[in-house]
Amino acid sequence: MDRKPRILFVSGDIGGAKVQLPVYKKLGDVDISVVTDASPTGKAGMVWEKACIPHTPMLPSAEFEDVVREADLVFVGSCATTYAAEKFAVDCANRNQIFSVVGSDMWPNHWRDANPDFWLAIDEVHQKDILSRRPNWNKERVPVLGQPSFDYLVKLMENRDSVRREMRASLGLSENEKVLLFWSLGDHRERCNDAVVALLSTLGNRWARNLVLIPRLHPKLKKVVSKEYFEFLHEMIASHATIHGVRVVRADSANPEQLGLAADLVMTPWGTEGIKSAIMGVPTVNTLLESHRFAMENEMEQPFPYLPTVGCGIAQLATEIADIPRSIDTAIKSSKNLNHPMMPRGDSAKRTAEFLINLVF
Repeated sequence: MDRKPRILFVSGDIGGAKVQLPVYKKLGDVDISVVTDASPTGKAGMVWEKACIPHTPMLPSAEFEDVVREADLVFVGSCATTYAAEKFAVDCANRNQIFSVVGSDMWPNHWRDANPDFWLAIDEVHQKDILSRRPNWNKERVPVLGQPSFDYLVKLMENRDSVRREMRASLGLSENEKVLLFWSLGDHRERCNDAVVALLSTLGNRWARNLVLIPRLHPKLKKVVSKEYFEFLHEMIASHATIHGVRVVRADSANPEQLGLAADLVMTPWGTEGIKSAIMGVPTVNTLLESHRFAMENEMEQPFPYLPTVGCGIAQLATEIADIPRSIDTAIKSSKNLNHPMMPRGDSAKRTAEFLINLVF
């Protein structure tokens, strides 16, 4: 090849772009272009803009296919919701006999109808699940390379005590206050409502004495539903917290991983941030009520126990409101287990970059 290899990065949402960004920074002498989903729910561009890396928002089109044809390899960062551009890029690459590689931002995000040349697995559990959905594939097409955006967690965990102290100090939290960090969903009103109902049910729990609640509502709610709905949820949470004597602290712009280490308990239906907290040994409860279980089983095709963190025992599952207190107690008693199969190695971005380079040289 008498020119630099051309690699096209395609991502739809924040999670997929966060998988790609550390890899982008590790790639050497190659020509990289970045395309992001231009639909209203596509937020990947925010990640690239924050990193001061140019990107081109596009929708599936003949023009987009022309961009794919110019590449030697297409690297897609998959996500749970906005993936039309991602799948289109894989399909275009297949039609034009161009290498296609997909990396997932979290375990369930491997859509059944995509057929790339390679699907990068986060760990052996993820690899097994991907292969179970693609019986004609072999393990060579699903190399276990880790999750590049989780590399950062290794260094963070080495300094967990100082990170916790500094984050709490920045938010005006004392060490004798118990902190409950809540992560909402961002793509569906009914599911988000159910997640908030599950959260509010805990505020009168005996565990909630001397409690500080940090509600992190997904910013996508402002567009997927409305800004008014986003603020209404905050007001409702604050109102219920006041009734139960629970202090509420807004930390909308705080670093999510550092915020996780500052918490004594994390509650969420599912999502990358909840998985990160569980991996780092923070007590984590996944509240999967009926609407959430329906989505897991019918949309994401994830059977019980739904999440790998629950499956390997580093997070607790509550499928009914009545189960939540027991799940909280179990999570607190069994936390800080850092000897588990989902622990990141810290070199996933480097390994992924090397894998891509070997395909194009």
